[in-house]
This record gives sequence, structure tokens and C-alpha cells, in this order.
Amino acid sequence: MAPSGCGPYEQALAALLVAEGGYVDDPVDRGGPTKYGITLTSWRDYTGRQDATREDVMALSLDDAHAFYREVFWAPLRLDLLSAHRPRAAQAIFDQAVLHGPGRVVRIAQRAVGVPQDGVIGPRTRLAIETTDEREFLVRFGCAMAERVCAIVAADASQVRFLRNWMRRSLAVIPLAWR
Repeated sequence: MAPSGCGPYEQALAALLVAEGGYVDDPVDRGGPTKYGITLTSWRDYTGRQDATREDVMALSLDDAHAFYREVFWAPLRLDLLSAHRPRAAQAIFDQAVLHGPGRVVRIAQRAVGVPQDGVIGPRTRLAIETTDEREFLVRFGCAMAERVCAIVAADASQVRFLRNWMRRSLAVIPLAWR
């Protein structure tokens, strides 16, 4: 975990890196070669290097991961603004966006607070999350994310081997409310 003096992004990133772990290349995992949760396809998109290889993914540094996650997830999701009032909600959305994709996760968060589901954390969504009891939001959001992973496995039985970890990650957002 990040030292307590770190900002919300650094704390969320530290938790994410623990959850994602190091290099893996599981043939059943749709992501392919992955390090720190960064897939080869994502790395190619981020760097613009379509010739990037699994060796490039294996060589990713923590500094690479820091820049990637800030530029690809944290900043576009406007989590700096949300984290000023709801750092635990920002951390939960960040973690789940990495796991399931930003647009889908934001729509689930929007459903949890009853605003139109456009997949963007704009002023209306941010205000709704900030004015909803944080525990209530995190419980609703975590349960909705757990429901999502069950739907993935129901649609594709080959993904059952990832269910335990996905459920653990989805439900781990709930205890954030009591930290």
C-alpha cells in the first residue's frame, strides 16, 4: 500500500498494483500478456507502437504503470475531482474501470446513484456520488460489479477460472466505506 502521505491517485494505484500483480500470460485470459494489469493491446494503444511485443510488456516498469494508469484511466475519468470529496469512491471506480473498462463501470456507478447512464463522470454524476452516503454508494456499486462478473461467467464458462478473483475485487470495494 502507498504511504499515508500520498495523494488519492497514488493510494489507488498502490492498491491496484497489489490486486493486479506482475506479469502473466494465461492462454484463457482474453487480455493476453499482462503486467500490472496492462495488456499488450492496451500498451500498444497507449504508446502507438503496434509492433510492441510480450517482451515489451514484461519489461514495463512501475513508472510506466504510473503514467499509463494516470493518463488512460484516472485523468479521463476525472477522478481527481471526485477524489477531493470521495476518495474511496474514486478508488473503487478506478479499480473496477481497469478490470471491466471505464465506460461500463461509470454506467454502473451512475445506476448506483440514479443518474442517466452516459458513461461519463461529469458534474451531475460527480454531484450525485458526492451527495450519496458513501457507504451506501460503495455497497450498491460493489454488489453491481459482482453481478457483472457473474454475468460474464454465465455468458462464457471458460472464464469461470477467474471468477473468484473477480468477485474478490468487486466485493473489496464495499469495505472501503469503513476505512
